[in-house]
Amino acid sequence: MIDTHQRIAYIKLDSFDVGNFQTDYGSRIVASVGSRSSLIRNSKEFSSSERSPQKVWEFKYNNPNTSSFILSLSKKRIFGGDIMIGEADIKVSNYELNKVVKHDVRLKNHKNKYLTSKATIFVHICEDGANPFSAETGRLIESSRV
Repeated sequence: MIDTHQRIAYIKLDSFDVGNFQTDYGSRIVASVGSRSSLIRNSKEFSSSERSPQKVWEFKYNNPNTSSFILSLSKKRIFGGDIMIGEADIKVSNYELNKVVKHDVRLKNHKNKYLTSKATIFVHICEDGANPFSAETGRLIESSRV
Protein backbone atom coordinates (compact mmCIF):
# COMPACT_ATOMS: atom_id res chain seq x y z
CA MET A 1 0.00 0.00 0.00
CA ILE A 2 1.33 3.43 -0.95
CA ASP A 3 1.40 6.06 1.78
CA THR A 4 0.28 9.36 0.24
CA HIS A 5 0.34 11.12 3.59
CA GLN A 6 2.59 14.18 3.38
CA ARG A 7 5.07 14.52 6.21
CA ILE A 8 6.64 17.95 6.53
CA ALA A 9 8.75 19.53 9.25
CA TYR A 10 8.47 23.32 9.27
CA ILE A 11 11.50 24.93 10.89
CA LYS A 12 11.59 28.62 11.81
CA LEU A 13 14.80 30.34 12.90
CA ASP A 14 13.54 32.68 15.61
CA SER A 15 16.84 34.05 16.92
CA PHE A 16 20.54 33.29 17.04
CA ASP A 17 23.65 34.20 19.00
CA VAL A 18 27.06 33.74 17.37
CA GLY A 19 28.66 33.71 20.83
CA ASN A 20 32.41 34.29 20.68
CA PHE A 21 32.55 33.98 16.88
CA GLN A 22 33.92 37.25 15.44
CA THR A 23 31.55 39.13 13.12
CA ASP A 24 32.01 42.66 11.82
CA TYR A 25 29.30 45.29 11.67
CA GLY A 26 27.32 44.61 8.51
CA SER A 27 28.48 41.00 8.21
CA ARG A 28 26.06 38.69 6.44
CA ILE A 29 24.96 35.42 8.03
CA VAL A 30 23.85 32.41 5.99
CA ALA A 31 21.44 29.99 7.66
CA SER A 32 20.56 26.64 6.12
CA VAL A 33 18.23 23.83 7.09
CA GLY A 34 17.87 20.46 5.37
CA SER A 35 19.82 17.36 4.54
CA ARG A 36 23.59 17.66 4.08
CA SER A 37 23.18 17.57 0.28
CA SER A 38 20.53 20.32 0.24
CA LEU A 39 22.12 22.89 2.57
CA ILE A 40 23.48 25.14 -0.18
CA ARG A 41 20.23 25.40 -2.11
CA ASN A 42 18.23 25.87 1.12
CA SER A 43 20.33 28.77 2.40
CA LYS A 44 18.87 32.11 3.47
CA GLU A 45 21.00 35.18 4.02
CA PHE A 46 20.50 38.06 6.47
CA SER A 47 22.47 40.69 8.41
CA SER A 48 24.36 39.69 11.56
CA SER A 49 22.64 42.58 13.36
CA GLU A 50 19.24 41.01 12.59
CA ARG A 51 18.95 38.90 15.75
CA SER A 52 15.41 37.69 15.02
CA PRO A 53 15.39 36.86 11.29
CA GLN A 54 12.16 34.76 11.22
CA LYS A 55 13.34 32.53 8.35
CA VAL A 56 11.22 29.42 7.61
CA TRP A 57 12.14 26.15 5.88
CA GLU A 58 10.18 23.04 4.87
CA PHE A 59 11.80 19.64 5.31
CA LYS A 60 9.99 16.62 3.85
CA TYR A 61 10.63 13.27 5.49
CA ASN A 62 9.35 9.69 5.36
CA ASN A 63 9.93 8.26 8.82
CA PRO A 64 10.31 10.52 11.88
CA ASN A 65 12.35 7.85 13.68
CA THR A 66 15.05 7.71 11.00
CA SER A 67 14.98 11.28 9.63
CA SER A 68 17.04 14.24 10.74
CA PHE A 69 17.83 17.72 9.46
CA ILE A 70 20.86 19.94 9.83
CA LEU A 71 20.70 23.53 11.06
CA SER A 72 23.78 25.44 9.95
CA LEU A 73 24.97 29.03 10.44
CA SER A 74 27.89 30.51 8.50
CA LYS A 75 29.47 33.91 7.98
CA LYS A 76 29.13 34.97 4.35
CA ARG A 77 32.34 35.59 2.40
CA ILE A 78 32.50 36.81 -1.16
CA PHE A 79 35.75 34.98 -1.93
CA GLY A 80 37.01 31.71 -0.51
CA GLY A 81 33.71 30.27 0.69
CA ASP A 82 31.63 30.91 3.77
CA ILE A 83 33.06 30.41 7.28
CA MET A 84 31.22 27.89 9.45
CA ILE A 85 29.90 29.33 12.72
CA GLY A 86 28.23 26.12 13.86
CA GLU A 87 25.74 23.41 13.05
CA ALA A 88 23.51 20.83 14.68
CA ASP A 89 22.11 17.54 13.40
CA ILE A 90 18.57 17.29 14.80
CA LYS A 91 16.32 14.22 14.77
CA VAL A 92 12.70 14.72 13.67
CA SER A 93 11.67 12.35 16.47
CA ASN A 94 12.81 14.99 19.01
CA TYR A 95 9.47 16.75 18.55
CA GLU A 96 5.83 15.93 19.25
CA LEU A 97 3.80 15.28 16.10
CA ASN A 98 1.37 17.98 14.97
CA LYS A 99 2.60 20.42 17.62
CA VAL A 100 4.81 23.52 17.53
CA VAL A 101 7.89 23.12 19.71
CA LYS A 102 10.42 25.77 20.78
CA HIS A 103 13.98 24.45 20.88
CA ASP A 104 17.16 26.23 22.01
CA VAL A 105 19.88 24.53 19.98
CA ARG A 106 23.59 24.65 20.78
CA LEU A 107 25.57 24.70 17.55
CA LYS A 108 28.87 22.88 17.24
CA ASN A 109 31.88 23.88 15.18
CA HIS A 110 33.91 20.76 14.41
CA LYS A 111 37.04 22.78 13.53
CA ASN A 112 37.01 24.90 16.70
CA LYS A 113 35.34 23.32 19.72
CA TYR A 114 35.76 26.55 21.74
CA LEU A 115 33.29 28.50 19.60
CA THR A 116 29.97 28.88 21.36
CA SER A 117 26.92 29.69 19.29
CA LYS A 118 23.25 28.89 19.62
CA ALA A 119 19.95 29.34 17.86
CA THR A 120 16.33 29.29 18.91
CA ILE A 121 14.07 27.47 16.49
CA PHE A 122 10.40 26.60 16.37
CA VAL A 123 9.63 23.23 14.79
CA HIS A 124 6.23 22.05 13.58
CA ILE A 125 6.23 18.35 12.67
CA CYS A 126 3.11 18.24 10.51
CA GLU A 127 1.45 14.99 9.52
CA ASP A 128 -2.16 16.21 9.56
CA GLY A 129 -2.02 18.76 6.72
CA ALA A 130 -2.32 21.82 8.98
CA ASN A 131 -0.91 25.21 8.03
CA PRO A 132 2.66 25.88 9.21
CA PHE A 133 2.89 26.85 12.89
CA SER A 134 -0.90 26.77 13.36
CA ALA A 135 -0.85 23.85 15.81
CA GLU A 136 -0.88 23.83 19.60
CA THR A 137 2.32 24.19 21.58
CA GLY A 138 4.16 20.94 22.17
CA ARG A 139 7.28 19.82 23.95
CA LEU A 140 10.72 18.49 23.17
CA ILE A 141 10.87 14.72 23.63
CA GLU A 142 13.75 14.18 26.04
CA SER A 143 14.42 10.52 25.26
CA SER A 144 15.43 11.28 21.68
CA ARG A 145 17.49 14.40 22.34
CA VAL A 146 20.75 14.59 20.38
